Amino acid sequence: MLNKLSILSVATIVSMTLNQGLANAITGEGGTTGWHAVSSGSETSCNKKGIEKMNILVNGGEIEKSEFHPWRFKRGNNVIFNLVCAPKGDYVRVDVICVNTCDRNTYRIRTVIDELMNW
Repeated sequence: MLNKLSILSVATIVSMTLNQGLANAITGEGGTTGWHAVSSGSETSCNKKGIEKMNILVNGGEIEKSEFHPWRFKRGNNVIFNLVCAPKGDYVRVDVICVNTCDRNTYRIRTVIDELMNW
């Protein structure tokens, strides 16, 4: 019985630690472009258009595509750009999450993304 409780306690602590780490990452330095009203008719079309716009920066060598999610982009191992569309597809934003301190170039890229997220 004690062994089962110990395993459960460790699992709870690990879960709480992971959740806290995730909360810190989501609220980490970098900010967001804020919500932009867009003319997409659905969340799917908004995502498609947003990815198309972000690919401008990929093609220019400013950022890279993520291997796992088409709406997530990265810059090195420190910065994540997360494209978010509202359920109706009428608003879009890009969150910028820096694992460590964001550098000036990251803020410059966020400003460019802010301009791209208008359609």
